[in-house]
Amino acid sequence: MNRNKYTAYLLGLISVCASVSQISAGNHGSNSNKANKETYSDKKDNIVTWQAGSLWNGFIKCNLNRTTGHLKITAKSKNTEIKEIFTNDKQKLLRSEVRSVSFDGNITSIGYGTFKDCENLESVEMLPDSVKTIGASAFAGCKKLKSFTIPGSVEKIGFSAFIHCRNLKSIQILGRVKKIEKCTFAGSGLQSITIPNSITEIELSAFDHCPDLTSVEIPNSVEKIGFQAFMACKNLTTIEIPDSVKTIGINAFRDCTSLTYCKLPAEFKLIGYDNKIITGDERKKDLFYGCSSLTKKNFTF
Repeated sequence: MNRNKYTAYLLGLISVCASVSQISAGNHGSNSNKANKETYSDKKDNIVTWQAGSLWNGFIKCNLNRTTGHLKITAKSKNTEIKEIFTNDKQKLLRSEVRSVSFDGNITSIGYGTFKDCENLESVEMLPDSVKTIGASAFAGCKKLKSFTIPGSVEKIGFSAFIHCRNLKSIQILGRVKKIEKCTFAGSGLQSITIPNSITEIELSAFDHCPDLTSVEIPNSVEKIGFQAFMACKNLTTIEIPDSVKTIGINAFRDCTSLTYCKLPAEFKLIGYDNKIITGDERKKDLFYGCSSLTKKNFTF
């Protein structure tokens, strides 16, 4: 493979993942339609309460117990889309105090960057079954988040939603999600993942640099695995890719140094960064580059 092309692509990917992990919610509507009431502090119970949201997306009430670090978010409107919670300087200072989150009311979406960089957030109560979307970077950089369950109502998880959640050991996807989007779990602490049979595509770098990932179960609903999808998962030892997978992106398993066995589909196309189909002896090198434990005897083409 052309080294210059790979270097250029990798630099582009780094730029993409860096930019998506810094997305924050934008302003919606005019100032007259936004709720940004001053933070109210109840000194007796050490409770901080404020209101956020807008006429367009719905209003929410935020109640933070500063003693326990528990944040309760209550939807005050139907079909509420949470766009932003920490909207002014006082509230942004509270971000680091959040250790757990629960929800109440009719919430349909956890928006872009809602809990991004809540570095002390450890647990999130089961999302309401009204939630259909988890937005891009919604939980990005939540370094202490340990586990997460995505309810059956969820249809979409945005890119980089859980990027750099270093202590996220397990995740359960119960929803009707079609894709695991780019960088969704990149740099996370996942140890194993069972991909549900609603998934048809695993996009580029979806599990890139997950050093604790040891096992992956891919269902026969998956048709496409993107570039660098499992790159540098250094503790991944075996993987079986079903015959339903028709295309695999270059470097999908690059630098998986502990990989000793891989079963590949009977027929598939290996796609390069320029969307060119790679054939012949180049296939093994471009798919398993840096997989030092993998020999000719324990993988199939």
